[in-house]
Amino acid sequence: MANLVIASDYSRFPQRPSAALLLEVHGNRGHKSLFDSTTPPGPAVDAFLPTAQLDPTRTKEFLMASTGTIRHLWALEAPAITVHRSVIQLLADGDITIPSATFVIEHPRHGLLAFDTGLAIDAAGDPHHAYGQMADVFPIDFPESRRLDRQLADLGFTTGDVKRVVLSHGHWDHTGGLAHFPDAEGFVGAGELDYVHRPGRQDAAMFRTSDLDGGPQTWHAVPAGVDHDVFGDGSVVVLSLPGHTVGTLGLQLRFPDGRTFVLTGDAAHLQEALALDAGMPFDVDPRIKRTSYQRLRLLASQPDTTVWVNHDPRDWATHRENGALVI
Repeated sequence: MANLVIASDYSRFPQRPSAALLLEVHGNRGHKSLFDSTTPPGPAVDAFLPTAQLDPTRTKEFLMASTGTIRHLWALEAPAITVHRSVIQLLADGDITIPSATFVIEHPRHGLLAFDTGLAIDAAGDPHHAYGQMADVFPIDFPESRRLDRQLADLGFTTGDVKRVVLSHGHWDHTGGLAHFPDAEGFVGAGELDYVHRPGRQDAAMFRTSDLDGGPQTWHAVPAGVDHDVFGDGSVVVLSLPGHTVGTLGLQLRFPDGRTFVLTGDAAHLQEALALDAGMPFDVDPRIKRTSYQRLRLLASQPDTTVWVNHDPRDWATHRENGALVI
């Protein structure tokens, strides 16, 4: 008679470090792991169940839920915004030019997902047309070639191929391209859309409600403190990282080679700020943001895990050293 062992010792499976459990089968003729038939038994056994009590289909589903990976990650060529460093890190000095990023993720079964959408469509070629005096305060470089629809076309896709959009938060430099994806499912932090329409005094100028009007018509709210596994296989996980805004989100991606990338959105603006616990003037809750900083640092401490601070020009140069295709 064979039995199913649920074991918490997953150090023997380095390519699947995020699996919560391992499933192993022990039969009369010896040990067999459902992941790797050559792996020896581990020392930690948390449960021991007869396989007769298990539905093989559900067992397979469990295994799939812990081992999924994305196929590709593109960091599209981004419009650039020049700001004084004190705008994104308290007490910092000097000007800095930062990317307004959009990431496109391809899942092998479920197609394309976008993380953030950059600047407004009608800002391409003429930022003043969309942003008026804001484009004087924050000089913008946004050539037509960096429109999302054109870059997707260069990759062989259309905007309609993007079935899901994760919005890190509602500031204008992240919401501008939502109108490209009216039929996509949207994911947003709980309370974020309400806050966009009723912001506080400190960040009221950071929102353009018109960007939301032409965007996804269906939004799924991710509660604060809850992470959401988008495809149910561990490949793409929405991370709750509030503090910068009420519903700030990040994205965790698992690559086929076993690496994990965390995209921070604006949970952090610069690696230096993350290391120093330094906030920025538009944070709605600095105390909660420091907790999100702590979480990002813990994630960065995990093996084979990279935290990509999306506005940081050094991270941008490092991770895009070979162009838009990251993996």
